[in-house]
Amino acid sequence: MKTIFSTFVLIATLTTGVLSSPHALPVTLMPETSDIETRAAASCQTGYRQCPDNLCCPNGWSCCYPAKRCCPPEAPWCGGATGGSCRMNPGIVLAAYGISKSPSRDKVVLWSYGLMGFVGVGSTLFHGSLKFSTQMMDELGMVYATATALYSILTIDLRQWSRWLAMFLFTSMAMLTVVHCNATEPSIQRLCFTTMIYGTFIRCYMLIKRVKDERVRKEMKTIAKVGTGFYITGTLIWMFDEMRCQDLKNIRDVVGLPWGLVFEAHGWRHVLTAVGVYCYLVFVEYLRLALYSTHPLSTMRVAWRLNFFPHLELISNDPRKRI
Repeated sequence: MKTIFSTFVLIATLTTGVLSSPHALPVTLMPETSDIETRAAASCQTGYRQCPDNLCCPNGWSCCYPAKRCCPPEAPWCGGATGGSCRMNPGIVLAAYGISKSPSRDKVVLWSYGLMGFVGVGSTLFHGSLKFSTQMMDELGMVYATATALYSILTIDLRQWSRWLAMFLFTSMAMLTVVHCNATEPSIQRLCFTTMIYGTFIRCYMLIKRVKDERVRKEMKTIAKVGTGFYITGTLIWMFDEMRCQDLKNIRDVVGLPWGLVFEAHGWRHVLTAVGVYCYLVFVEYLRLALYSTHPLSTMRVAWRLNFFPHLELISNDPRKRI
């Protein structure tokens, strides 16, 4: 148990560190571009396009949040010879897989999977378009998904307060959306996201100790360890990519396809963290089955695909029951 708690704390600490980093948002990844941007009160010169705040950016470049500088097409995701204009986030596929394999059909769990897919869609659209609207979809989607996961954990003991808790979280997310979309400083979004991450991890650690079935508790620990390993590895790769972005880009330009994909650190970060989050959602579903549902755990087990992707499945002929 101490090992699981320590890894949970490490995840939250790494997440906090990355989100607090000056490189956490695309706007801070951009180089200074005073030599290629011009201010114009009326119109832009040929080869430039008009952006908000009287900013003219070269054609093919983007007006970056908060619309005060020009961003090169590949800067936010450290692209290179192997970079594409749009990379599908694996969270979309994993979310669909989780929904299709969920035996509990727990609506809260299904919402969690769905919002994981929403984050994947937002990330894919943002990396492909660099538009403000898709950036908000990406960033706020992470907060929405975390809030749903937090709700699924808290309602195990607060079932009678579930509606009030849902109203509180919905109102809080609505207020955060308005503030974040109108502010140029993302500190509030980071604070909310990190606080919910810590709260969810700590609550999971407290609840797993109440699972009496030794087999179920052992399977839960395995899922937690695998998910933690993926998430931490992905976050470390992300941090390395932040430090050595240009070096990795140069290597990809030299080796080309297909070997250049091995050095797509930002892409591998998306893959690994998505698998980690998916494992965590399976863990939450199992936890709710053990402590919230009346479904007999003797008819449930964890199945693994390719030794990396867990899902719950029935081990008897009993009909599926809804929580």
